[in-house]
Amino acid sequence: AGAWVTGTGIILWSILSVTLAVRPHPLEALREKLLVDAKGSSFGYFDGWIASRVDHFITDLFIWSPHQLLPLTLLVATLVGLRLTASLQGKSRNYGNIIVALAVVCEVTLFASRWVTFTDPLKYPLYPVTPEVTALQNLVGPDGRVTTVIHPSTHLACTPFVPNTLGPYGIATISGYDSIVPDGMVLPIESTGDAGKLGRFGVSHLITYPQNREISDDWTKIWESPSMALFENTKAVPRYIGFQSEDAKNTFFKSDGDANWVGLKEDTHLENSRTIQVPPGINWIRVAENQASGWEFRLAESPTGAWQAVQRAADASMLLPLGENTSSKSVTVEMRYAPPLRRIGFEISAAALLLTISGGLTVRKRADKPTTDRIPC
Repeated sequence: AGAWVTGTGIILWSILSVTLAVRPHPLEALREKLLVDAKGSSFGYFDGWIASRVDHFITDLFIWSPHQLLPLTLLVATLVGLRLTASLQGKSRNYGNIIVALAVVCEVTLFASRWVTFTDPLKYPLYPVTPEVTALQNLVGPDGRVTTVIHPSTHLACTPFVPNTLGPYGIATISGYDSIVPDGMVLPIESTGDAGKLGRFGVSHLITYPQNREISDDWTKIWESPSMALFENTKAVPRYIGFQSEDAKNTFFKSDGDANWVGLKEDTHLENSRTIQVPPGINWIRVAENQASGWEFRLAESPTGAWQAVQRAADASMLLPLGENTSSKSVTVEMRYAPPLRRIGFEISAAALLLTISGGLTVRKRADKPTTDRIPC
């Protein structure tokens, strides 16, 4: 049945390919429609690249295209091999197994060759370092955080460093495509140029397009190129701050003005674990990052102590209650992210492994058990 379906499909596809090659008007109409629809996409700004992709797509519709003909040839070879594996002759079955195995290896290799491209990373780096990237690394650094003001009328591709493009360079950003955004500190529509509001979320710099005249005086321009302007936030609050009392902590969250806080230093710059240096007298730590279930902390001086859950502040940031343990001495606070679902996943995997092993041992014991049934003569 598979051979009949494949043969019929090849005949019909061949007739259609020849017809479209002689009368290409339907393909020309399809090309125009694809180009028009692509202009509204995220990559529509790159006209030449879009056109080349559409042309490759149209070319690959013909059955004689290498991208179609080679897999089709391997499919036919596999069907022949499968037919031989059903032969009553052992030699033919062996030939069939060899043909099927070789066809599968060739098909997987062909598929991988289209997706995995090997290049010289020195000549074609995966994340090229531009003058703009260098400026951000030097002026923002690992302790800062940026926000991006998108151009109101031009294509998104004209905006320097759209969300999620700065992560590989080690630059933190307040905006991105994230599933936790609704429960986070800032919503996408709130990620504007409000220096005071963003400053309390640890935003130290603003990236925008050159000649942007709508930036308030709370931002100070510190660098510019033909494709990007970088501003520093005069109202920025460090990402890690400490409070000496609960009153100071409450004042910070209730007021947009200044409060008594102390900037703290984080040493690791890692994602899922942190080490914070805390001077004497600090009873509360506030981390300007989205709180999520699974964040825990403890004092490094008490490595055997129990991990405590990080609390959620009114603005969805993290709060670490240290109590009176740091009143008279400097301490180091350790943080880690241990999401509950990951632990549940490990437990399920361990249970499944034990069931698999026990099931295998049970089957083996039954297979090794001598039978006492009588064999009829």
